[in-house]
Amino acid sequence: MALDVLASAVPAEMVATVANKETAKAAWDAIKTMRVGDERARKSTAQHMRRQFDLATSKEDENIEDYSMRLSGMVAQLVTLGVTLDEPMVVGKFLRSVPARFKQIVVAIKTLLDVSTLTLEDATGRLKAAEEELEAPPPSVHHNGKLYLTEEAWEAKWKQRETEKSSADGGNGGSGRRGGKRRGGRGGNAGAGSSSSSGSGNSVDKVGRNQCRKCGRSPRRSKPTWPRRRRPSCC
Repeated sequence: MALDVLASAVPAEMVATVANKETAKAAWDAIKTMRVGDERARKSTAQHMRRQFDLATSKEDENIEDYSMRLSGMVAQLVTLGVTLDEPMVVGKFLRSVPARFKQIVVAIKTLLDVSTLTLEDATGRLKAAEEELEAPPPSVHHNGKLYLTEEAWEAKWKQRETEKSSADGGNGGSGRRGGKRRGGRGGNAGAGSSSSSGSGNSVDKVGRNQCRKCGRSPRRSKPTWPRRRRPSCC
């Protein structure tokens, strides 16, 4: 009867091996050897699995629930190999190897709860709730149908305005400097004009024998070109 139950419970590939055994104990030993291996192979596999459990950490793309299930699978394999881990040890390993963003939650759990009585399922549920809260998008701040900016948004907006204001002030300063150069150029031309005028005044002082000392003309030998109304009295 027991032999028939074992034969119906094993995979189809193992039915022939179990059916050839004379007793249920012999069939069970055969199943155990095929699944686990002999004593030496079992110990080697158990050591390798225990090392994997001790070095296990949460992956970057792995959430809390998946990591908890992976640890539970390792614990189940260790039990099959004859190694039993108590619940506080598993919970402690789980809390130590979660991502860094859950460290504050882990500290709160260790401070407020008794870890020795905490199960892996309970710890997973608490961290999963924190994970959902951390990954939730920040709510928008609305008041009377208006969207208000956060403090970070206000700081970014203020920096942008200051940058634009500085750029505008720099452009106006450059235009003022260029305008000053142009005005200076006109002033230089005015100075040149005044110097030429002074030069012409000096040339009037150097007159000839038959020229007027006031206007520099020779009224007696050349026809005056001055209009009658504006002719100087000297000529």
